[in-house]
Amino acid sequence: MLLTSPLAGGLCRIVASVPPGAGAPTLSDVESFLAARGPADFPQVDEVVAASTYRVQERVAQRLSEGPVFLAGDAAHTHSPAGGRA
Repeated sequence: MLLTSPLAGGLCRIVASVPPGAGAPTLSDVESFLAARGPADFPQVDEVVAASTYRVQERVAQRLSEGPVFLAGDAAHTHSPAGGRA
């Protein structure tokens, strides 16, 4: 997965999936992501201004109901915020 989003001032946010435990991406990493997965006409990246990694927390309750109690919505699961936005 690779996502690019233009930002103000000629900057661009680049989001890419990486293996678990990977460190913050370097300029070389970003160039590799773009070469392998990016659009062919993406501008050359000269500098990484900020970089980080995060782990998507995805869990679902083992039981959604017990007796008179029913779990729904965020009480029943957590998920990546990217998956829930429209």
